[in-house]
Amino acid sequence: MNDCTKRNLTIASGVSAGLGAYMLSNCYGNKYVHKYFCDKIKMNVSPQDANEYKIAIQKALKNEGFDEYGVKIYDASTPEGVNIINQILEDHKNNIQNKVTRAKNPLSKYLQQKLAKYKIKKVEKGFSAIFAGRNACAIQRVKKSTKEIQSLILSNMEKDPDSVFHELGHHQNHRSLNKTADYFLYKFLLNKKYISRSILGILLVSLFTNKTQNPDSNKSNPFYPVGKFIKDNCGKLAALACIPMLAEETIASINGQKFGQKYLPKKQWQSLTRAHLRSFSSYAKFTAITGLSVYLANLVRDIIVSDAPKLGNKMIQRLKKEDNLYKNKISMSTFIGK
Repeated sequence: MNDCTKRNLTIASGVSAGLGAYMLSNCYGNKYVHKYFCDKIKMNVSPQDANEYKIAIQKALKNEGFDEYGVKIYDASTPEGVNIINQILEDHKNNIQNKVTRAKNPLSKYLQQKLAKYKIKKVEKGFSAIFAGRNACAIQRVKKSTKEIQSLILSNMEKDPDSVFHELGHHQNHRSLNKTADYFLYKFLLNKKYISRSILGILLVSLFTNKTQNPDSNKSNPFYPVGKFIKDNCGKLAALACIPMLAEETIASINGQKFGQKYLPKKQWQSLTRAHLRSFSSYAKFTAITGLSVYLANLVRDIIVSDAPKLGNKMIQRLKKEDNLYKNKISMSTFIGK
């Protein structure tokens, strides 16, 4: 096996190990931090507390203009709410499947089917959390019959009514930004696929960029300084990519906290404060763990590929030596010919 093959195999092993390190650290980091920190401050809602929340939410909808804006809350603890939420779930699943049917290329269709299964499983998991009272969500839905944009909040009002104030905060952000050109900024903040793509791009660039590179190779690759900068700061850049989402969620919690202060009794408002701290902590730890996971992936890759630059340098030196021998042979043959 020559030096070039060894070098390529070493880099491939390092990239694979780096990707594995990223997935493991990201998965287990989020799992255990959520279990041992976020769940510790999860509140238990009594029927009396739930009733106080419902009264305060109705006041907020009326007095803050959310009724006029068209915000509707569907309660997963009522039969009517369950039917509507299930209908919304089916609409989401149908939208995902429609992308598969539009694919014409067999390979593209196969990949879309695999991706659709993953997306549907993820959506179902999210909606099951709403039914169980572990989460709530604010969505913008287009009604097919009238093409009207509906602003909805899906929540279990018996088990998790505090989350509704956070979701009202999202709609408050949307309502204020919708009047300006910043509407597209709002859509960017809530669309997590842009954030995940940015993180993936940072991860891949850092994994496929060598820590040290031969000077001759640098001259032929004008993008190496950019890749080197991303690699040296991959953890920080990955964490920074999450900042827009963290900012949107934080502002939503602040808005929800203000509504709660206006309309909730003191006891329930203090409970709401703890709930918003839980919400903030979940997004803050996601930001921190994402940056740390990308950094660890890059570190594992560099440890494995530590000998790759040496192999590359040996290969370059050998090529130069062979080139010099070839030039010497030509010069000797020319001299003999004369």
